[in-house]
Amino acid sequence: MIINRKNMTPSLNIRNYLQLNPLLRVAVMLISGIAAGEYLQLSLSTFLLLCGVSLLAALLCRGKGQSLAILTATALLGGLLITFYHYRTDRPLPTGSIHYQAVIISQPQPRGKIMRCDLLVTALEGTPLQRSMKVRAAILRHDDRHDSRLSIGNGLMAEAEIKRPRNTTANPRFDYQRWMRVHGYEGETFIPYWKYHTAIFPLHISRLEKAKLRALTLRERLAKDFRQSQIGTEEQSLLLAMTLGDKSMLSQQTRDDFSKTGSSHILALSGLHLSIIYFMLLALFRSNLAGNLLSLAAIWAYAVMVGLPPSVVRSATMITIYGLIALLHRDKMSMNTLSLTAIIMLVIHPMSLWDVGFQLSFMAVAGIFIYFGPISRAIQPRFRPLKWFTDLMATSLAAQLTTAPLVLHYFGRLATYFLLTNLIVIPLTTLILYGAVIVFATTFFPFVHNLLLRLVGGLATLLVLSVQKIATLPGASIDHFYLSNQGVWLCYSLMALSTAGLWLWHKRRLNRLPRTEDPRA
Repeated sequence: MIINRKNMTPSLNIRNYLQLNPLLRVAVMLISGIAAGEYLQLSLSTFLLLCGVSLLAALLCRGKGQSLAILTATALLGGLLITFYHYRTDRPLPTGSIHYQAVIISQPQPRGKIMRCDLLVTALEGTPLQRSMKVRAAILRHDDRHDSRLSIGNGLMAEAEIKRPRNTTANPRFDYQRWMRVHGYEGETFIPYWKYHTAIFPLHISRLEKAKLRALTLRERLAKDFRQSQIGTEEQSLLLAMTLGDKSMLSQQTRDDFSKTGSSHILALSGLHLSIIYFMLLALFRSNLAGNLLSLAAIWAYAVMVGLPPSVVRSATMITIYGLIALLHRDKMSMNTLSLTAIIMLVIHPMSLWDVGFQLSFMAVAGIFIYFGPISRAIQPRFRPLKWFTDLMATSLAAQLTTAPLVLHYFGRLATYFLLTNLIVIPLTTLILYGAVIVFATTFFPFVHNLLLRLVGGLATLLVLSVQKIATLPGASIDHFYLSNQGVWLCYSLMALSTAGLWLWHKRRLNRLPRTEDPRA
């Protein structure tokens, strides 16, 4: 076997790999600084002073000293960002019951004797807030007529206490207080039905929030169309979750089945869903400058319509970077693209670092970048039509490898038939999303709309039945096996050492092979 060393991939040289992906080092240092800032709890002035010193050192030094000073400044910037975030959001809350004005920003969902929804508090005791406050509300139910007044966009005048979220002993593994901060909540409130009434008043909120409210109202209208259709309840709930991000109708059994089979990502709007929609739009608008910009604008309009959840914002950001780089005819998807997406997300919202979805999605994509190539080459079929099949397997294996420690840490469950599941659910999901886009586009043509809706409903039925069947197979999942924080770090350390060892072994193997002769010699 003769190898031409000029064609060796950059991944075989770590130094070259870091030079080709300079933003990877920046992202790692920023993440380290955010984590250190959360742990150390230094003052804002301290981080500002240290950042200034590091930037001054970067200006005065040359060579490796300058690079080290820039990376140190990046880490200190991470600490500054997380400290400033806490400074901005940890505002004092009044004690006891208070009067406040709020607007409902999520559709209230019945939960036993209460209704759960999100509020955007705009005024306390009649005084408008300079910056509105997101609060998680539990509203005691009264009767259907009274409860029906609660809907997205409605104003609310209430008298209740707004408290800081606190952890409970019911589930010691779940950090409820941090979860609330990650999702932008500053407090929680319980409102008895006799302590509130709906009202109309001027909204002291930003234009972005007003746009989100209008978009969420549109989403609710589209969701109502699904609920009034003739397809089954299970299919309705699945389509609402996959297309509009509304998981309120999903039964616990359906959630468990998708969790057991390793396909929970299908139920949450993520990169898979937005990528399918994006490439469908590109095929419609063409992949030139105007078509790309129109497709990206449509992706962000869709993101606003579903409420800008972190998973959708993350995916839309990555697709935007992908689309803009594609216009420059550069390498569209690389570790640099992933790193830039992480940097943008963390600068805007540093608490995203502790978002489970953030961690899982970035580790999955990083795993695909690192391991897809070697796995794909190892299982490369001789029969070319099978390449799509083996590439899908390689992608699933690579993503599963790098996310398994986190999945065990947070959920204590690992799917054993994830390869079989992905081979079924990903093609079906693609067809369902294509069909759903056409269903929404034909709303004003009832006959075609209803016909396509039944077809998409049939695909959803097939998806549910397939997942249910796989979930009932013997040993479908390994349950109640939780990894500690130390266990997660140990797994990733062993993974990194094993990868480095295999890389060195492969490099030495290549070095033993004869060099190709220069034809000009």
